[in-house]
Amino acid sequence: KGAGNTCVFPTDIVPTTIPGMPTDLAVVEDTEARTVCVSWAPPLESGFGCAQAADQQLSYRVIMSQDNWATVASQTPVASGTETCYQGLVSGLTYWWRIVACNGGICGCCGGEGGCPAD
Repeated sequence: KGAGNTCVFPTDIVPTTIPGMPTDLAVVEDTEARTVCVSWAPPLESGFGCAQAADQQLSYRVIMSQDNWATVASQTPVASGTETCYQGLVSGLTYWWRIVACNGGICGCCGGEGGCPAD
């Protein structure tokens, strides 16, 4: 619980709010290596509030579509970091990505174009 600018960390950290939306989604293609890397910036609000301990980090879900969100082609969990790469994507197809930040079992809104697709 927080008191002014001082945080007292309980032994069990529980997220207090939904994490914010990741920002600055970037997609970089390496055509020679046939690799596409997707990166993003963490949300401004982690959802842990004042009670965020050093070992509490956001995880992410990277959601990909091949048909402008009519269906979800894949959901890749990213336990740490703000980048993931894909190999073997088909040349000539268009791909869309959205990023969701999660703190424990609580996930926020998608970063990227449009809203979140249904699970």
